[in-house]
Amino acid sequence: MTEIRYFDTVTIKHKDSKQFLHSHVEKYPLRYDDGRISSQGQQVTCYPHNDTNNQWQILPTKEIPETGRGRVVRHSDVIQLKHIVTQTLLMTHDVASPLMATNQEFTTVDPALEERRNDTLFQLQLNDANDGTAWKSLSGHFKLQHLPTKVLLWTHPKALPEWAFGQQEVNGNKNQQDKTTFWYVDDILEDGSGNDFKNRTVHVEPKVMKKRSFVKKFVELQILMLQHNAGLTADHPYASDPIEWPFSLSGVSFWTNNEKQQQIYMIGNLLGFWICSVGVSIFVGIMGADMLARRRGLDPIEDSTSSLLQRKHRRLTSRYPKQALPKHIILPRNMGIPLFPILSNVPTKIPSPLPTRPPRFGTSSRISPKLHCGRNCKLPNFGIRS
Repeated sequence: MTEIRYFDTVTIKHKDSKQFLHSHVEKYPLRYDDGRISSQGQQVTCYPHNDTNNQWQILPTKEIPETGRGRVVRHSDVIQLKHIVTQTLLMTHDVASPLMATNQEFTTVDPALEERRNDTLFQLQLNDANDGTAWKSLSGHFKLQHLPTKVLLWTHPKALPEWAFGQQEVNGNKNQQDKTTFWYVDDILEDGSGNDFKNRTVHVEPKVMKKRSFVKKFVELQILMLQHNAGLTADHPYASDPIEWPFSLSGVSFWTNNEKQQQIYMIGNLLGFWICSVGVSIFVGIMGADMLARRRGLDPIEDSTSSLLQRKHRRLTSRYPKQALPKHIILPRNMGIPLFPILSNVPTKIPSPLPTRPPRFGTSSRISPKLHCGRNCKLPNFGIRS
């Protein structure tokens, strides 16, 4: 993470799609397929590969000192972005974008056109920042708000036609609450002052780690889980649907170390899960057969035993919907849903010879037979917060 200063040349990536903010000399066509007219300005798109057309220089809109901390870009600063290859300024205006008539077109303009200067002004809005917070590469997620029209720089997965080489569209999003409008600086390529920009990080004293109670950590974890799920825009590889829970069909990648090729992968206790699933199936079958027999005037099970089983049956069958319903209402993207929400307490609720202890986690630290997490493996500390 490096502080970003005015006149730095950077590459910018969209937080969700991981594509670079890009521009090239080709223009928008005069008329789109639906008959709408464009500005015929220079195309601004998103491109997945790193090349020179992804390079932008950050320009100030106020007087800044020649040296020192006054050159650091900070939260709420108004900036301009100059496209290095074409030497034009990023801008947006009240012209409909190619694929979304409700959003504004992004293009670039010659810096010499002073009458268009206001259209090139953007306010930097860092995520969870206060006035004076420095903008940093990689960690400094930000929104770029157009000053005159208040729209946000945004992109979406739909590709443009062949005249834009199938690249991803960039436009101005009017929804200020949209969580997909965040970007970040992927790399700093050059310092406008010619200094060594790789050693800008200011020394910060390490913070004292504070211990927190289990209840506080548990509540915070649940809140963060809900907030994270509210910001998800697509499914992910660790999703789990309710139909998978009773059978433990998927696990969770708890921790990985790419350099050493180490991993801890959490799975349910397969033996316990499947014994419980079979036991539940047998129990439901017995209850169904008993109810069917009673409708025909037969009493295969004594009344006292049948009443007990019916109470257990109602208690059991009510648990699964209680766990599955929040998945569809609160957590639509499946993240954070436990893999064993119901069967962990099944054995204590069924009067049958099932295990009397809930299934325990099984862990694995292997990616291949030759690689494992050994004595010197350092795991992240999830229990302490600074």
